[in-house]
Amino acid sequence: MFTLEAAEALARGEPLPGLDFHPWVIAQLRNWTGLGRAGTAPQHTIQTVRAWGDMRLFRTLAEAGAPSTGEAFLEATEAFFSAWELSESWTLRGEPDEELIGLVSCELWRRLRPERPSLEMLDELMQQGFREREAGDRERACATWGRLWHELLALLPDDVETLDHAAGWLPSLESLTNWLNELEIELATLGHGDPAWAERGAELLGSIVARFQGCSRLDSVRRQITTLWSQCGQRERAVTELEAMIAESPDEPAAYAYLADLFSMGTASGEALDNERARQILREALERPVRDPESYDLTRRLARLVDG
Repeated sequence: MFTLEAAEALARGEPLPGLDFHPWVIAQLRNWTGLGRAGTAPQHTIQTVRAWGDMRLFRTLAEAGAPSTGEAFLEATEAFFSAWELSESWTLRGEPDEELIGLVSCELWRRLRPERPSLEMLDELMQQGFREREAGDRERACATWGRLWHELLALLPDDVETLDHAAGWLPSLESLTNWLNELEIELATLGHGDPAWAERGAELLGSIVARFQGCSRLDSVRRQITTLWSQCGQRERAVTELEAMIAESPDEPAAYAYLADLFSMGTASGEALDNERARQILREALERPVRDPESYDLTRRLARLVDG
């Protein structure tokens, strides 16, 4: 989500106009760039604090007047989702290093409450998936991201009803929307020719759509689910969903294109082609006419079917 220039500026403590970032994101950038305030090396980072033993972590909290036993710390986590925001709730004495206290809180939560991950731990899970993908292991990345989603789903308050709201709720180096786009791409790649992954991907994306039901930003995810269904032998289910999307937004071209392709290009599970039905779908869209039909090449699709 950050260019190197922006990441380094934020790590140095230089704000980006009009933007406000969670302290955990700044800590991640300092860990990544090796830069602290004014461009000097940070005294403490996520990785240096992670190398400390429990005794040193608790001693750091005790010196600042924060809860300094495992029992007290665990009790304090009950009312929070973010370990950093937990640290900001403490009344500290003297002139403590608040960033260090935040790092210590995040690390203790990671060690003591793995069964209920903090939001910072979920961000690290997201980054782990990106690293696994970059290493060429798509299956492991998608498995990690699936775990991330199910952990996040368990934590999301009921009043977080849209993807944008959830994105603002989760402090992360990568926006939740961008992550979802990448997840779609990887699941589509894995699902092509692999019915088991297609079914698994459709289930995962379907749970995201169900959680944010009615969020129009997820229409592309709904369409991707229909492609995955078609890859695992559920073409009629895909057809029903695309027809529902057309009924909901009859002036949008995307669902027409996906539905026509379903009949004209076939599926991995071998259903028969039906070019005539595909032509009817495209003609219906063009005769309406839908908005910006060429954004999905509807005329070209129809011409190919007529000439072919």
